[in-house]
Amino acid sequence: MDFKQIETGEINAFWRCAVEFLNQNDLLALGRTNKYFNELCSKKLYEKIVISRDPVLRSQEWYLDCGKSYVAGYRSWKKSQDQNDLFLYDRVVRLTGSSQLALVKEVVIQEDVFNNEKEGLVVLEQLVEKLIALDQLEVLDIRDSVLFSRFYSQYLKLSNLRQCQIWNVADLEQLQSVEKVKSLKLVLKQPRFDSLSLSQRVKSALSHNLVELAVDDLEHSSLRLFQYFCTEGLILKAVRSLKFNHVHGIHDYNKTMREITILFLKDTFLLEKISCLEFEGSCEITECSCFNDFLMDLAPYLHSLRELGLIERTFITQGDHYTEENWDLSVNKFVLHLPDVSERLKKLSIRHNPPLNGITIDSVEGNYVRRRTLYENVLPKLTSLESLIAPTFLRSVAAYEVLVCDLLWNGCECDFCAKVLAVIDAFIMNHQFYSYPDGGFKDIIPTVFFAYTGDALERRFVTETDWDLKTSSICPVTHAWDLHGYENIQHFQDYECHFDESAYVALCTCVAHFFNSYMDRLVKYLPSLRWCVLSGIYYAVNDNNEYRSIYD
Repeated sequence: MDFKQIETGEINAFWRCAVEFLNQNDLLALGRTNKYFNELCSKKLYEKIVISRDPVLRSQEWYLDCGKSYVAGYRSWKKSQDQNDLFLYDRVVRLTGSSQLALVKEVVIQEDVFNNEKEGLVVLEQLVEKLIALDQLEVLDIRDSVLFSRFYSQYLKLSNLRQCQIWNVADLEQLQSVEKVKSLKLVLKQPRFDSLSLSQRVKSALSHNLVELAVDDLEHSSLRLFQYFCTEGLILKAVRSLKFNHVHGIHDYNKTMREITILFLKDTFLLEKISCLEFEGSCEITECSCFNDFLMDLAPYLHSLRELGLIERTFITQGDHYTEENWDLSVNKFVLHLPDVSERLKKLSIRHNPPLNGITIDSVEGNYVRRRTLYENVLPKLTSLESLIAPTFLRSVAAYEVLVCDLLWNGCECDFCAKVLAVIDAFIMNHQFYSYPDGGFKDIIPTVFFAYTGDALERRFVTETDWDLKTSSICPVTHAWDLHGYENIQHFQDYECHFDESAYVALCTCVAHFFNSYMDRLVKYLPSLRWCVLSGIYYAVNDNNEYRSIYD
């Protein structure tokens, strides 16, 4: 190829695309080579910034750490909270003092960034004040409620937001960027909206411009918002991605809609054009079929659905096998009734709601086999599925003691697992946890230990997004567990405990080896599968249906 014949514009376009696949370390190295790359890389480095407690996981085989700059704490598996705060504090101060802040377009500040909240809040406030004053931000996602509340009134006045979060429906009238907003998260705190009336300006902006909507109702009754939209005559014609939550049964408030119905949903959205749907819900009322009926009524409308996320949310009935099985039956039936699901569905996420310690009523082997058989019959129908996400997979299987006992004593026979699992067995034999229902300490059993392990692995999913379906665009973090904490885990008085984060790092590899037996089946059931996450363990699958664990 004669590079002299290539137009300068084409070369520039090439490099602009190339830097999208470089992480922040590579961008820094490239930016030091000459003036052109310095300008190009500086813009990319500052464009999207994520501030988090833990650094991200990195892999030469993966791309999730590209496209954003991460301002995080000390990169070490073993570290004190003060050490992490010190590193993170210094990096936030340096960012605040940068002369390039005008280049920043997107900022995400995670929840619980600093262990020392008082000192950390001060330095984060200084950064946010500068960014707001510049008014160049298109995304300002502050996931710490205290910090966000302090800047909420100023946040509403930003003029360039294309993604935003609103705490009350009435605040839409105060949102300066309402005509530019493409992605909106509504956090519902008030019990009713009867006294509100949206202006024509807000209705027009939402109807024609809003592409993505996430509704987080603290009462888990999002359908009441859509009922209000119907009374306002608001139809969200442009929405293509929708997330909402609704649970029938947790309260009995007269002012809150309880039963799940499709009525207001189909009158508010063009359901046949929805391409991405994530629904968090369930029905806890005995002999009520509204959850199943809702899903069956909804399915025929979803002709364009390519990405589906289903989240189980239970309160009273959490920790009961039959609650889990009935929910599985409803959602799998829903999946099978989607129009042309074999050809259209590309991404599927299923999040269950098992107890933190995994202890579940009626969790016998036969019940596990029945649930597994259900998925074995449904998954092969999804011949075009490319991405599968199961964020709570380990906690779900931990409920069935026979499985995690096999993991611990009869699982992977490689030399690595033989050494590590023997150490984990010693931990379990010498530790106990506090059982709140029993009001006392009990010996840790494999179910409890691996349920805690599953929760620790899930903490790799940072709170950068509210969508499980967006897991594939967000890099996991290096969260480490010292094998203590949770429900007051402690060792016996006559045992000298030396367990820390180093054991957890090795344990993650053992879990990945345990998951390999499930991946062996999944790549056979799903011929188009290219990407899979099981409880924080990330897998890539090639064209020959060969899989590999990326980080473990």
